[in-house]
Amino acid sequence: MKYLVLGAGRMGYAVAYDLIRSAKVDKVVITDNDRERLQATCAKLQDPKIVPAMLDVTNQKELSQLMEEVDVAIGCVSYEYNYELAKMALSTST
Repeated sequence: MKYLVLGAGRMGYAVAYDLIRSAKVDKVVITDNDRERLQATCAKLQDPKIVPAMLDVTNQKELSQLMEEVDVAIGCVSYEYNYELAKMALSTST
């Protein structure tokens, strides 16, 4: 399965850390709008399943494209984005 982790902070790191340890996980796209945080998190994880992607979660076009490429999206960003992220996930689900 392919996963999208929105946010590369502490919560995003923990989620990605758990995901890459599963044999059922093929790819984990981890995103953030802070390049340094994204690079630092990916460097700590050091796994070929990890695919970093710069993303501002308010950019609906880019977010929609990423959501369409994965099986599961996990929001690890501030709660203030939850409503819009849920709407986007519902509109891209098949």
